Amino acid sequence: MAISSLFCVCLVIAGAFAGSIQDANMYMDAVLRDHLPNNVRSLNLDPVGVPAFNVKVDSTGFTNRDLKAEFRSGTLYGLSSTLRRRGDCGVPGWQGANVTTGCYMSLDGLRITFDGSAKGYDMSGSKKDFSMDLVVEKTNAFVEATGWSGRPAVLKTLTVTGVNFRINMNKSLNLNSKRQKKFEKAISQSVQNLFLGVLYGPFREALNRSVARVALPRA
Repeated sequence: MAISSLFCVCLVIAGAFAGSIQDANMYMDAVLRDHLPNNVRSLNLDPVGVPAFNVKVDSTGFTNRDLKAEFRSGTLYGLSSTLRRRGDCGVPGWQGANVTTGCYMSLDGLRITFDGSAKGYDMSGSKKDFSMDLVVEKTNAFVEATGWSGRPAVLKTLTVTGVNFRINMNKSLNLNSKRQKKFEKAISQSVQNLFLGVLYGPFREALNRSVARVALPRA
C-alpha cells in the first residue's frame, strides 16, 4: 500500500514538471514574436526579391492567340511582421534524447508583387503592361523545434503542403473564363515554387536562428 502511494506521488510530481500545450504555445509565440522579426531583417528578407518567370496559356479558338506573359522580378513582403502561430502546438515530447514540439504557423497575409506584360489575349497581338499582387491565404507551415534539454534548439522541420493565393491585377486582360482560370493556375504554380524557394532557403536560416534563442519547454 505504501509503495502504491509513493508511486502515485511520483506520478503527480512528474506531471507537475512535464511540459504542456500551453508551454509549447508560449515557446512558439516567443520565437515568432520576439526573435524572428529581427533575424528576418538581419538577413534582408523583408522585403526580399523573388525571381522572374513566364507563363503560357494555349489559344482556345479563332478569337485569340496563345497567351504569353512575362513577370519581371517580384518582391515578397511580410516575413518579419505577418507570421503567427495557428492553433495549439503539440505537447513537448521525447524523441530519442531530444525534446521536440511541433506547431502550425500561419502564412496568411504574406504578399508578393510583380510587374508583368502579356500579349495574345486578343487577335491584335498588342502588348499590355500591368502589375500583379498575390496575397497568401488559408496556408500554414508546419514547424518542429528539437534539442537536448538545457541546450539551444534547432529547427527540425519546416514544411508547407500547398500555398493558396488571392490574385489581383490592376488591368484586366479580358480573358474568357476558361483561359482566366488556366492563366491564374499557371501563375499560382510558378509563384508557389518561387515562394517555397525563399521559405526553404534563406527564411529557414532566420527561423533556425530564432528557435535557438528560446528555451524549449520540458517534456
